[in-house]
Amino acid sequence: MSLILLLVWCLLCGTAYARIFAYSSAYGEADLTGSRVIGTLTFQMYGNHLCTRGSVSGLEPGLHSFRVLGMAGDEDLGNMEVDSNPIEVDFVDAELKLGDSGSMDIAGKTIVVLAEDDNGARVASGQVRLVSKMEFFD
Repeated sequence: MSLILLLVWCLLCGTAYARIFAYSSAYGEADLTGSRVIGTLTFQMYGNHLCTRGSVSGLEPGLHSFRVLGMAGDEDLGNMEVDSNPIEVDFVDAELKLGDSGSMDIAGKTIVVLAEDDNGARVASGQVRLVSKMEFFD
């Protein structure tokens, strides 16, 4: 609940007030492609939380997992049940980071979308690009 209030406050009050709460902020993107799947994910650091949002179309109905490859272990961004297309992705993670060059930084890593059926087939993937990074020193 507090993260939601923080995000609403930052959106309503603008970036000057966001400096009070966010010591670093980074923005990234990943274009997802597969044989029938296309989409774009955006990644934004809000304080210590990585927010992942986007739109993906062409997924078959059923459960799908969004994962980050190339880390110590595959990290889950989240799972989504697909009923219709396109789907709107909205995940928040307190462990993963963007642009800090640490062990949990997803910049340069590959995002995969897996169909969580009998075979767990990869249906789409894309690389996370760090687009911008701001640091605040108050």
